[in-house]
Amino acid sequence: MTDFDAQMAALRERFVTRMAAERVVIAAELARGGWIAVRDICHGLSGLAGVFGFAPIGDAARAVEDAVDDGAGPEIVRELAAVLLALMKDADQGR
Repeated sequence: MTDFDAQMAALRERFVTRMAAERVVIAAELARGGWIAVRDICHGLSGLAGVFGFAPIGDAARAVEDAVDDGAGPEIVRELAAVLLALMKDADQGR
């Protein structure tokens, strides 16, 4: 393993740890209607997930972000977020 590969593996592991924490925050914000907080977290996820090999998470996060930005109703945002949260949970369990 090269130095670069080792650094990327360490960054990927930190990203997975961060996702686990953000999963908890997203769930709490969804419960209280904190759409802007959910949107902001999803914005960050959508940009980084693909870099670390989690393209489906990035796509799901972008869908939630777009739904909030477009003024979608709470039911739609929660549906999309449920998909995202499941993908994030799978990533955390797969490490």
